[in-house]
Amino acid sequence: MSYLFNPEGQVIARMGKLRLTPSENKILFSPYPYRNYPVKTKFAKIAMVICYDMFFQDTIEHLDSIGAQILAVPTCNFAHWKKPVKYNSSYSQESIWWLDGPIKATKKRENIQFLINAMAVGKIGNDVAEGRSTIWNNGRICKLARSWTSREEINATVEI
Repeated sequence: MSYLFNPEGQVIARMGKLRLTPSENKILFSPYPYRNYPVKTKFAKIAMVICYDMFFQDTIEHLDSIGAQILAVPTCNFAHWKKPVKYNSSYSQESIWWLDGPIKATKKRENIQFLINAMAVGKIGNDVAEGRSTIWNNGRICKLARSWTSREEINATVEI
């Protein structure tokens, strides 16, 4: 579950994860049974998808078609961020993540202009999460965390 807060700290939306990874299915998580919809705020319509959901174009297309302008995507990745992936040594987890996630989700969309990908990093339970938080605009990075192993706050000033 992910929460969206207004500037006064009140919850204005709760949105659940729509699709589970095979690992999440094994530990008895349940997918959120409803579609996530954009929340109209004073400055933009914000939609949230959680981690793996970002990689499904039908979800992104739906949110784009109903007017989402900003996608907030909290994520967690337990693969090594910079090492080549097993099935294709030309690509790292980072390059595959970006190509199939934020770039596809924001490039050439009718309404979606920005994507904020906040990534958990560090020790989580018995595992270690790696990844770089990013802010995207139409398939391009606006802001990029320097580290993929330690926590960092990033921000960007943009016009909608």
